[in-house]
Amino acid sequence: MLPLGQGLPRKNGIRIPKAQFEEDEATNYESPNGFFELMRWWRDFSVERKYCIYCIVMATNSDEDVVYFVEKYHQELSELAGDRCLIIYFRDLDKAKMLGPLRFEEHSKRVFQFIDALNMDRSSLPNLLFFEQIPSGDFVTIDLKNKDAKEIISLLRDLFSFLYRQEDVSLNSLRKYKFAKSLRINVEKLVRGAVHFGEIALIEYIKTFYKQ
Repeated sequence: MLPLGQGLPRKNGIRIPKAQFEEDEATNYESPNGFFELMRWWRDFSVERKYCIYCIVMATNSDEDVVYFVEKYHQELSELAGDRCLIIYFRDLDKAKMLGPLRFEEHSKRVFQFIDALNMDRSSLPNLLFFEQIPSGDFVTIDLKNKDAKEIISLLRDLFSFLYRQEDVSLNSLRKYKFAKSLRINVEKLVRGAVHFGEIALIEYIKTFYKQ
């Protein structure tokens, strides 16, 4: 694959150090800088690595629970994703060549570059960004805000279990999951509200009974 970054404009006159994407700790890909470079990288990458959907963990070092999750559970996440969803991480070129363990700081420093290249909202972090084809501009995000590592892995076990029960693994299936999950949450809220209302009604009834 043609090395990305060669013959392309520099950002603010400064060449951004190269990094790499990885499918696993032995297979790496150079990361794109800027929209047009991203599109060119994706054209080559998607031909070589065909999956139903792709996912990137969109977070930075300040998202400590997500950092811990990725460093501790990234192997399990890849296993959960199966053979139809590719989890993509950013890697430092030199460390990746040495097959060193994944360190989230390598991934984190490339996240904003990716977001800015696609003109996405930074305030949406942290999340999981799913897509089928980057040029389509069609993405589905799974919110990771205020979730610790155990909650994240539980969420993903539920998510991929749902996905692989569907006829196809696609963004539409992910949207069905988000809709079903929102319904489940709303029903739970209604049940809790009804129970709370029932408790209040019972207390008022008891107060009335004793007043008699």
